[in-house]
Amino acid sequence: MVTHLQYPEASYDYGMRSALFCEFRQGIFVFIGVEIFFDFIFSFVFQRNIILLLIKNSSADVLSRISQ
Repeated sequence: MVTHLQYPEASYDYGMRSALFCEFRQGIFVFIGVEIFFDFIFSFVFQRNIILLLIKNSSADVLSRISQ
């Protein structure tokens, strides 16, 4: 096992690398969370719009059938 007394720069480098890796991993998780959040919101909004369009189209269809 390499101690930091023998190679101080080696342990420093390793510490920096592991800290950077932790930052990187945390950033990825945050990014994925934000992505999922926006995906959910946009899909909800678009689904609502699609449902409203379907309702409008079907009601227009029904009205045109009644008028005929």
